Amino acid sequence: MSGIKLNAAQIAAKKLGVVRRETSFTMDESDHLLEKCRKAYRECFEKEPHPLIVQAIKHQSNQCLNVAGNVTTFSGEHLGDKDMLVMYKILKDQYLFVSVNLSYNNITDEGSHSVAQLIKSSSSLICLNLMCNDIGPKGGELIAAALQTNSTLESLNMNGNKIGRNGVLMFARALQFNIGLKELNVGHTDMNIDSMIAMATVLCFSNCTLLRINLNRPLLKNMEEEIISGHISHLLKMNPVLIELHLQQLGMEDYGATIISESLRNNTILTHLDLSCNRIGEDGMNMLADAMAVSGTTELLNIGYNRIGNTGAVYLADLLKVNTSLKTLIIVSNNIGVNGIITIIEVLINVNKSLTSLFIWGNDVQPSAGEAVHRLLEEKRLSEDCIDVKPYNIEGIYHLGRQFLFRQKQQ
Repeated sequence: MSGIKLNAAQIAAKKLGVVRRETSFTMDESDHLLEKCRKAYRECFEKEPHPLIVQAIKHQSNQCLNVAGNVTTFSGEHLGDKDMLVMYKILKDQYLFVSVNLSYNNITDEGSHSVAQLIKSSSSLICLNLMCNDIGPKGGELIAAALQTNSTLESLNMNGNKIGRNGVLMFARALQFNIGLKELNVGHTDMNIDSMIAMATVLCFSNCTLLRINLNRPLLKNMEEEIISGHISHLLKMNPVLIELHLQQLGMEDYGATIISESLRNNTILTHLDLSCNRIGEDGMNMLADAMAVSGTTELLNIGYNRIGNTGAVYLADLLKVNTSLKTLIIVSNNIGVNGIITIIEVLINVNKSLTSLFIWGNDVQPSAGEAVHRLLEEKRLSEDCIDVKPYNIEGIYHLGRQFLFRQKQQ
């Protein structure tokens, strides 16, 4: 939630409280690693190292090696499967890096062999980001199998790799044996209902160490979201450690939200709940608000891109009158009219003093809402960098414009 721009691997390591060296490597350390890299490329491929890797080693910071393929300096340059063999050779027995970002590259199932070997052999790697590569089911199975014998990796991001049913099932199996992993992202991996149920079941009965999980956008058929909601509800009832849960794009409606609310009411652990991009309406919002009023532990609620409307906003306003744990509320694009927005803002000004961040863009932001936001900022109830709209005055009338905050990108 910081305003400092971090890559995904750094953010995950920061969440986990990794102890990191605050300075860059010495010249000797960087030169030694570069020489090791050059030697590995010559031995394997008889060519010079990939420029992305050279740049990353030269400009590393805080023990994080950032070789993400979306680095603008090397637009069009991506690491492939052969480069993973070199990465394995230079990282397997080193202690300089605790975090490696390999996101947005061209790693496939072939390169996953080397990634899996790195996970098995490295005793220093804490955070690994493989987001948005081309890893399929076979590669997912290899990486998951490597987790079964690894005890040091704490954060793994597989988001956007189409590992499918079999890949996610293997990750569920790995979680039965792995006791080191604290954060797992398998969102947007084309998992189906079988793998979703397997994940929920393992977290109910077999794994009590994972703290954060992302299960966004499974491929579900009609009515399957109701079945999944039941399993998620059981997970929230049984799991004693999970503090962060992402459930975007499940197709969840009011019934699913109601089922989850029943367990959320008695959950005293969860602090971050993401239900954005679903189909939750005012009735579902009513049940969620009632549950959160009782549990009192949720610090971040993302209910953006749903259908809660003005009535749902009133339920949220009532929640804010009694809840002191909620720090961040995201309700963007929810068909909320100007009256609903004003109701929430009035509660923030007059009653609630604990909420610190509010995201409302995409709802009805008529001038009367602009006046309310102006008052919110004028009375210093929220700071300008903690709300995603900004009022501007035209001939005595306050209008609202969108304000892009970096923290928004981290939800």
